[in-house]
Amino acid sequence: MASYLMLLNAIAGIIVGGLGFAVWEDVASGAGLILGVIAIFLYFQILKQDRMSWTLAIVFLIAGALLYAYGENWAGVALTAITIVYYVLPTTSQHFT
Repeated sequence: MASYLMLLNAIAGIIVGGLGFAVWEDVASGAGLILGVIAIFLYFQILKQDRMSWTLAIVFLIAGALLYAYGENWAGVALTAITIVYYVLPTTSQHFT
């Protein structure tokens, strides 16, 4: 489930960031697009249950939530918040030790 949430965040980040960058040529949208691409790589590392990928996922999810909030995309903020809460649950984080 953790990997699917990361994949969903990656796809959302690529779509929202890509459209925002293409339409408004906004630097924040470009950063969101880059975070979405990084999230795809993190998805594959999370499938391997690598501890470092869990830590990086938390960091990039927080950065993504801030970018969504800056762009007033509250659905993106909610999705990212749900993912962060799921990642920090003890039952989820114990799989990455």
